[in-house]
Amino acid sequence: MRIAQLFRCGYHGWTYGLDGALISAPEFEGQAGFDPKQFTLTPVRAEEWSNLIFVNLDPGTEPLMKSLGRLPQQVERFGLTE
Repeated sequence: MRIAQLFRCGYHGWTYGLDGALISAPEFEGQAGFDPKQFTLTPVRAEEWSNLIFVNLDPGTEPLMKSLGRLPQQVERFGLTE
């Protein structure tokens, strides 16, 4: 199993650490007024259910399983699992 140590944009080449901090920004580094600390990634909630990944941009919302309510029990007969 391979575990990522960073995220890199294949188009721009910007590289971020797993903490969301900008590590490098090709062609921007050394530019007057460019502060990498102003370009961190925003944390988001990501949860998995039945081999699906749900991303929620609202940090104040309830957890996925609570939002799904009885849906997991209702679809059990179709072979969907947690």
